[in-house]
Amino acid sequence: MASTAAGHAYTAALDADIGDALLAEMEREIPEGAKILRPRLEANRRFLREHGYVVACGLWSPHINGLAVPLWSPQYQTFVVLTIGLLSAMYDEKRLHKEVAPPLLELGATIGSMLEGVDGDIFSNRMPSKPLPVPTHNNKIIKTEDKNELEAGARRLARREAFAREMGGVDKVKRQRDQGRLTVRERIDKLVDQDSFHEDRRGFRNRRI
Repeated sequence: MASTAAGHAYTAALDADIGDALLAEMEREIPEGAKILRPRLEANRRFLREHGYVVACGLWSPHINGLAVPLWSPQYQTFVVLTIGLLSAMYDEKRLHKEVAPPLLELGATIGSMLEGVDGDIFSNRMPSKPLPVPTHNNKIIKTEDKNELEAGARRLARREAFAREMGGVDKVKRQRDQGRLTVRERIDKLVDQDSFHEDRRGFRNRRI
């Protein structure tokens, strides 16, 4: 809340005593957030009274500037907030005020009239949602691609395991034996009981055994 335009707009829109109580609660629970919000609260309240919106630049991220319009909802007896975040490299604070605020305020007025005139739950009175049509052939393509990907992965794994079993190839095994040395797998077979050894993730460099 303390680092977003929506949070700043919401706290600025609350009655002063409620906003102050919320801030006091934040100081107990999330003091770092209250530290950000407290010095800006009065300025946010004044700006909201004069202009109808609040801005917060670079608080959530140095790359994001935000603008928010709080709207009173009689249905829920609280404020809902219309907000937008934009890249600071493209929209500095001056551009937010000049280009973003007017259309957002207009949109806010439209939504506000909906909130005031709604009978019942605004969210349950929306137009019925319809599932997006998905062509059948697209599903088949996806399934085929998935199947091919799985098969390709299985083939790669099989090649890795075969290479691991060969222990680097015939030449390397022959070199070991020419030196009178057993291969790793032969040494393991001599150290452990038959069928008691299980190798996990064979063919991977970092193995657990």
